[in-house]
Amino acid sequence: GGAGQQPAKIKLTRFGGVYAVPLQLNNHVALYGIVDSGASDISIPADILKAMKDDKILSENDFLDEKTYVMADGSKVAAKRYRIKSVKVGDKELQDVTVSSTSKNGVILLGQSFLGRFKSWSIDNEDHALILD
Repeated sequence: GGAGQQPAKIKLTRFGGVYAVPLQLNNHVALYGIVDSGASDISIPADILKAMKDDKILSENDFLDEKTYVMADGSKVAAKRYRIKSVKVGDKELQDVTVSSTSKNGVILLGQSFLGRFKSWSIDNEDHALILD
């Protein structure tokens, strides 16, 4: 961010015991992503990626490679990785973000490939907001 830019405060929505924020992928798909500092990448379910390909929002040119991820329980999962041109959360937009697809369906996880691009991030428990600086 440039000088004098305010940190973004994005309202969190609670789904069960987790918090999610509204996000936009490639300025088209509006979805919710769960803030997950334990995930290395942004993880996007395969069905969402397939829909984005069907709608020409994502192409085979955006495919990077496969990578093996170790899950929390120690199991290994091969995941396809894609480059998303734009991931927008609130008024903060990141360009060229690597996302991985580890599940057929499920939720989007906002992992370190997203959170780590900010100087700092935190969760305001009183206001139920994600603060991105």
